Amino acid sequence: MHVAYPGAVYTFYHQRVSLQMHATPPAGQTGPVTFHATRLPIGLHLNATTGVISGRVTRADVRTVTVSASIGPGTYGAVRFNWAVERRPRVAAAVAGPALQPALTVTVKSGEFEPGLRDLMITLPQRLTLAAGGRAVKVQSTSGRTLAHQAHFQNHVLTIVLAAAHSPVRVVFGAGSLRAHGGLAGVVSVHVQAVDRVGGRTTLSRTLHGA
Repeated sequence: MHVAYPGAVYTFYHQRVSLQMHATPPAGQTGPVTFHATRLPIGLHLNATTGVISGRVTRADVRTVTVSASIGPGTYGAVRFNWAVERRPRVAAAVAGPALQPALTVTVKSGEFEPGLRDLMITLPQRLTLAAGGRAVKVQSTSGRTLAHQAHFQNHVLTIVLAAAHSPVRVVFGAGSLRAHGGLAGVVSVHVQAVDRVGGRTTLSRTLHGA
C-alpha cells in the first residue's frame, strides 16, 4: 500500500483546513481503504473512509504527522510529514520628521513557526507619494544589513521581492523619499501584505498618527 507524501504542510493558527490524503493499493488488490492518523494538529480530524483531514487548527506548534492506510489486516502503508501551525506575521510602523516630508519605517516579522518572508506589498496612504519610484527606500534586516531585493512602485503600492526569504524585514522610507500632499495631519493607515516562503499570505494594517 502506497500512501502519497503531501509535502511539508503549513497552516495559519485558527485557519480552516481540508487536506486530501491519497493511498494506492498494490496491483490486483481491491477493497475499501481505511485511513488512520497520529499527532494531527489540535482541532483537526481524519475521516477514516475518505482520507480527508479537516477542521480548524487551535494551537500553534510543529508536529510530525503519520498517516497510514490499510485494506484488511495484511496490506498496510504509511507516510510521515511535518505540519507547522503558524502564528500570523506582525507589523510595526512609525512616522517621524516634518509633516510635508515625513520619514516612515515599516517592520514586518514572521509569526511563530512561520517561514521567512519573501514578498511585501506596502500600500501607502493616498496623500503620500514616493519619490524616485522606490529607489530611495532601504530594505534591511533589523541589524541594518541591506537585503538583496527588487522593488517596484505603482498606484501607491510598493512591491518588494526579496532574493532570499528573511525575517524580520525593515523597510525605511528615509527623509526626503516621501511627499505628503497637504501634510500628514490626523490619522492615516499603512496596509502591508506579507507573503512567506511557502506562499502564506496575510494582510495587515497599522495606523500612523501624523503631526
